[in-house]
Amino acid sequence: MPDIKCTVSSCHYYRSKNGQEVCTAKGIEVNNMVERPAKTTDETVCKTFIPDVKA
Repeated sequence: MPDIKCTVSSCHYYRSKNGQEVCTAKGIEVNNMVERPAKTTDETVCKTFIPDVKA
């Protein structure tokens, strides 16, 4: 899987790699938060997020 940029440092899958902030999950799930097709990023949510116990 290609590197996926992620700036959520409180997530278990977040890593800083070669100066880039990336998601290290094997796959990701992003869903709509609204009952129609999303029009902005604010209308989506990353369901892969797991809180990092170290954060």
